[in-house]
Amino acid sequence: ESDEQNLIANIFWRKRFKKKGRTISINADINSTRRTGDGFLFATNTFFTGGVNTTRIDQKKTNDENISGLSSKVSYTEPIAKNTVLELNYRFENNRNNAERNTLEGGVNGAGKYETMVDSLSNHFVFNNFGHTGGFNIRYNYKKINFSIGTGVGSVQFNIEDLRKNRNRSANFTNFLPAANFNYQIKKQTRLGLRYNGNTRNPSLQQINPIIDNTDPLNLTIGNANLGQEFRNNFELFFSDYKVLKSKNLYLSANYSFVNNA
Repeated sequence: ESDEQNLIANIFWRKRFKKKGRTISINADINSTRRTGDGFLFATNTFFTGGVNTTRIDQKKTNDENISGLSSKVSYTEPIAKNTVLELNYRFENNRNNAERNTLEGGVNGAGKYETMVDSLSNHFVFNNFGHTGGFNIRYNYKKINFSIGTGVGSVQFNIEDLRKNRNRSANFTNFLPAANFNYQIKKQTRLGLRYNGNTRNPSLQQINPIIDNTDPLNLTIGNANLGQEFRNNFELFFSDYKVLKSKNLYLSANYSFVNNA
């Protein structure tokens, strides 16, 4: 049995100045999620290596997780030449995950009452993630050609607090975030384009949680406490053709991506 409650809010503000192409905008997102649940694990496994050995599992598992996040972005655009605009941007992110997971033993030890805590399968972590990214891009638009190129520098810090064992672990990462986009307008509603962007993804609490997950007793998993960020390179070649009067839209794309430092 599980329950989930979500709250999501967005704020967007933009101002255009008298000078054509000069703008400033602010965008903010707020989210909050509460997940609770409980379930039971019953398993009987018999192994025949070196004799006959049978293990039985009778456990109750509870989960209480509170996730909150805040992100905001400020962008400023300024014309720097004919058909050319410079954009400066800054982004801040903060995510927090407070997760408590308990496993209680039943069967012989708990007489079916599930009162005995299994410490090796239980934990309470608070995961905080702070990120700052600053960047720029230059956009050029002339007749049938639209082109942009830019980069950003991102700094991420995360802290993991183990409330049961009173331990803390922190890590910092810095990455470059390049991006490029090219569009060619074949005719009024027909475009051919190529996109590239590099982005990072932080490990989740479940991925770095050094606690055994025995949901599948024959395939135990455990998080890697030393897992770092991944950096993904994404390429997309696309073609689009939109016929307004006929309400027909054709979009074809080919994507390629690869990951570094996973």
